[in-house]
Amino acid sequence: MRLLRALPGLVAVLPIPSPAFAARCADEGPRQVTLHMINRARLTATAEAALMTEVATIWRAAGVGVEWRPAPSGETAVAGEGVYVMVVPEAEGLSSDPNGGGHGLALIRFSDGRAHRHIYASVGATARVVGGNSVRSRLSAAPGHVDQKRIARALGRAVAHEIGHYLANSTDHAPRGLMRAAHRSTDLIAADLRPFQVEPPIDESGSCSR
Repeated sequence: MRLLRALPGLVAVLPIPSPAFAARCADEGPRQVTLHMINRARLTATAEAALMTEVATIWRAAGVGVEWRPAPSGETAVAGEGVYVMVVPEAEGLSSDPNGGGHGLALIRFSDGRAHRHIYASVGATARVVGGNSVRSRLSAAPGHVDQKRIARALGRAVAHEIGHYLANSTDHAPRGLMRAAHRSTDLIAADLRPFQVEPPIDESGSCSR
């Protein structure tokens, strides 16, 4: 899965499940996910908290509990449960992505049809989207509290999208909501969460696609 890409007026991101989806798919997939933050980009404590809150709020509306815990043994931890959210200054860890890593906001990789347990989120790419493509490689470069809040909000929504790929163990996208392939950059920073309702892909038979 590539980073959320900044397109003309659009950026790739996810949807929250509709009542119809909830009725059809309520018993499918995990109802709880544990996340560990690895803050390589040195987000401020306020921005880090905002990112975490955004992710938890989006998935709580979908009936999935999100628990953030300290990483048990640092950045290389692979044992135990949970997903590692690696917040990086630029495209660190993403440049080898054959689908265009470095041009979007967040990424989770798949091997042999299985999702990895590391999600990478790029502060630099997000700052450029939020700032109208101006060159800013670090959150600290954003002037003022408002820009930091917008960057953290957009990062949280990008991470929430990648968590959707992890939970579904699928690279598929949905036609609407959080898991659609692209979102407007203005939606990424707006207070309105309706464009980010979680609605996983549904196949032609009307079943949940995993």
